[in-house]
Formats: sequence, C-alpha cells, structure tokens
Amino acid sequence: MRNSCDKKRSFRYRLSRAIHMLLCKDFGCEFRAVFGQGDGDIVVAAIMRQAEHDPQLRAGIAEYWAGTSWVDIPWHKVSERYTSLSDRALSEAAAWLQAEAFWYDTNVRFGQELARRDASNLTYEIIRRENGLEIIEQYHAPSPRAVIKAIRSWRDRTFLGQPYLSLVSEILIRLPDGSIYPVGEGA
Repeated sequence: MRNSCDKKRSFRYRLSRAIHMLLCKDFGCEFRAVFGQGDGDIVVAAIMRQAEHDPQLRAGIAEYWAGTSWVDIPWHKVSERYTSLSDRALSEAAAWLQAEAFWYDTNVRFGQELARRDASNLTYEIIRRENGLEIIEQYHAPSPRAVIKAIRSWRDRTFLGQPYLSLVSEILIRLPDGSIYPVGEGA
C-alpha cells in the first residue's frame, strides 16, 4: 500500500505539480523541490515534451525563464538527451534514478560522512575527466586500495543498461601527498 510520502516521490505526481505551478506561475521552494529527487533532468524532459503541445505551458516556461527567448531556454538541451526514450521509458528511468540517488546517499555519501569523522582515514581526491570536463570529488578512506575498491563497485553499477562509469574516459586518484595515481581500464 502506498503512503503519502511515496506519492510525493512519484514521478507522475511531481510532474503534474511542476506543470500546475508553471501554469500558475508559482516558482517558489515547492517548485524547486519537484526537481530534487535525483531525476530532475527527466522531469524537465517530460515538461518540455508536454510544452510542445500546450501553448499555456510553453508560456509558463517562458515566464520562468524571463528574459530568455524560447530557443535559448536551457531546458531544451536537457530534454534533447532523452529524445530516444518513450514516455513510459522516461517514467521508468525516473524511478531508476530515484533509486540510484537513494543508493548513492546510503552507500557513498553517508559512508563518506562517517569516514570523514574517523581520524585514521585520509582524504583522497577522485578526478574524473571526459571531453574536457573535470569532476573532482573528495573521498575519505584508510588507503588508496579502499578508494580503488569503491571505484570498481561504481563500474559494476549500471544506468539504463549501460555501465555507470562507461562515459568516464579517465579516472585519477590524487593521494594526500599530492601525487596522482591513474586508475586503469581494468579498475
């Protein structure tokens, strides 16, 4: 049996709330919270799909992005990534992303918060590079081996049937002494 908390996390519920708030031009905290379940990009893609057929929704989006022409609205770029997915697949991907965000919070972020408080752990930086972009994350662990083990577990996870880190072309670990250790393809 579903409870009210499940309903608020539901993709369709949040999508309908976002559309309602765009139509009413209510862009407060509740509107921003609609996108905060780990699947915000998919909510945006679904909104943009509906805006193609609804001129009032299109006007609400233009009002939200005041001063920006329709073709320059950043949501177009976000929704382009999901054009190959059907509406049903969007909903399934949203559910998967919510589960992935929960998994990350439980298994990585929470564990890292505990590890950060442990004085015996060192701070490492994980550097992920792809297409000129660089993401640097701090990671707390007792040794570089523990960091590599965590990266291997990330490689085992999948997103829409593809490896979670398949898009990452290069992963490096910066040790506390400043030296950089490359993590090879076999990691």
